[in-house]
Amino acid sequence: MSAFLKIYSDNLHTVELAHNTDIATTINHTGGYAAGATSIVVANALPGYGTIDIIDATNGNETIAYATPTPGVASTTLNLLTPLAHLHPNNCVVNEWYYSLPVGDQVNGVLNDGTNATPNGIGVNVQNFYLYNAGDQKAQTVTMSTSNVSPSTSQGYTDTLLSQTSATAGFAASLAMGNIASGAQVQFWAVAEVTSGQSFTNNPQACVVNLAYQSV
Repeated sequence: MSAFLKIYSDNLHTVELAHNTDIATTINHTGGYAAGATSIVVANALPGYGTIDIIDATNGNETIAYATPTPGVASTTLNLLTPLAHLHPNNCVVNEWYYSLPVGDQVNGVLNDGTNATPNGIGVNVQNFYLYNAGDQKAQTVTMSTSNVSPSTSQGYTDTLLSQTSATAGFAASLAMGNIASGAQVQFWAVAEVTSGQSFTNNPQACVVNLAYQSV
């Protein structure tokens, strides 16, 4: 197997955050793939690294981290960090996805009153989460970064920062989190920084997270 990092809302890692589809594609290989395959070809190029959901109601769904043959370069060829657990036919749906972390008021959004131009030290508009290694190998050189937009839209998103220190300190756009052993987890926090001109009405705030790591 390999390292496999997931984000949960609870420290018992029972409630994983939702998978938000970035690019929807399909398997593009005559005859499909047998269980145990370590590389697949899809119809549309996907980012240089990420995670895919293979949607196959007949043979079984699975979620697998991947990297392209040339690090950081988009490709239709995906090297899987974990071999396929099931066979999958040609044209089977493959969704590349990202985590979107809810921060602050998800009904009305975060009021643009000027108090959160930077993290204000009292934990306002901050939410904690847990990064858990669900794999059987160590995740090495883990980096977590945030964006104020999803890969496909900026609607309903705000400037956000991350911290693994506390709810009131150590916030940055990118965190070098070191190594995470199999079965271990790291608590972290996301804060919404409301910027000038951003409406709060019906505008729930979210933090898009990108993860990069090696499995050893």
